[in-house]
Amino acid sequence: MVKTILDGNLEKIQELQGPVQLATIQWVNRCFSLELRFKIISARRTAQHQNRLWQQGRDSNGKIIDISAVVTYLDGYTKKSKHQDGLAVDVLALGVSYEDIAEVAKEFSIMQPFTKKPFIDLHHFDLNSALPAVRIIDPALRMKSLQRRLRNTVDSKQKERIAREISRLEKRLER
Repeated sequence: MVKTILDGNLEKIQELQGPVQLATIQWVNRCFSLELRFKIISARRTAQHQNRLWQQGRDSNGKIIDISAVVTYLDGYTKKSKHQDGLAVDVLALGVSYEDIAEVAKEFSIMQPFTKKPFIDLHHFDLNSALPAVRIIDPALRMKSLQRRLRNTVDSKQKERIAREISRLEKRLER
């Protein structure tokens, strides 16, 4: 099991634009402190790599022939992906829900844009909203996120961790 941010994620984080690296590290660390484990499986891509992904499910003219095989609508040349600019990551959730990971991501202005039809990509997170990364995290937003997670969590150990996090935040807000 992955135990720290250094176990597989740091290499991918270093592929990102400098300003969003800090927000990404903070997001990963917060998730890991809440035992929301995931691995970053894709970060920066070349135009060629993006185009290879775009070709999946298409014929040689670019026409979609197998919609179930389509993984992107961005070809890397005429339509660029945020991955090409180092402003997006794809993650693999490790025994947790993407919804929980996305909830924590919001605290750092990291968005999960493709959660509804026609194109659902729960693995994808946009980081461009986190620019600049050096900023103060809104404590009220963080509190709301933690309270929602506490209500939706069934695992007692995880509930205890979230409750401790809420308690620490409440003490900091009292100061």
